[in-house]
Amino acid sequence: MNRRGFVLVSVLWILVALSAAGLAGLAASEVGAKASSNRIDLTRSSWSRAACVALIGARYNADVSTRGVDTLDLGQGSWCTGRLTNPHERLNLNMASHMQLRRVFRSDSLAVAFRDWIDPDSVDSAGTPEWLWYRSARRPEPPNRPLQSMEELKYVRGFSPATVDDVQSLATVLGEGVIDPPDAKPGTLLLEVSGGIRGSPIVARGTALLRVSGPRLVTLWQEMP
Repeated sequence: MNRRGFVLVSVLWILVALSAAGLAGLAASEVGAKASSNRIDLTRSSWSRAACVALIGARYNADVSTRGVDTLDLGQGSWCTGRLTNPHERLNLNMASHMQLRRVFRSDSLAVAFRDWIDPDSVDSAGTPEWLWYRSARRPEPPNRPLQSMEELKYVRGFSPATVDDVQSLATVLGEGVIDPPDAKPGTLLLEVSGGIRGSPIVARGTALLRVSGPRLVTLWQEMP
């Protein structure tokens, strides 16, 4: 190869390297922009959640029969929702017997599917690997641990959002045995609250145990990550 050809090949390789570096920089920039957008959405969602806590507290101060707010438009695309419940009025699904689950779900097959979701093994009641059905249905596979939220229930085999709505007033994943007995006395209310931005998959959720003190609510503990 003569000198001119060598120079030409060198220039081409330099251009290839510069193009690759440019594409890598563009990809990194896109990832960084997405991460920044997610952080902004999480911050705004957390503000929405905090607004809901304040709104529910103010409404309870004005009317002790207040039990929360439905999905509330806070403006600028922000929303929040929250509810107050007695942690001992509803059945803790993680601690329920099969018979109790049947009564709440009104279905033996749903009770069996729920037990398969939370039990420690990876096979269903028929001895079939649990992942077979869940992968075919494009649902998350059973985590084989206690249910962490009522929303998670919609992923269980046989359940739908409508089914979950039907049992919301009857069941919980908290309550007796999860809240420390010294705190979970009569006169306490459980606050479950969420906040988010319309169009964003990011939702900030939180839970708090509140003591009823006259027309006011006093926070005993809260988890608002």
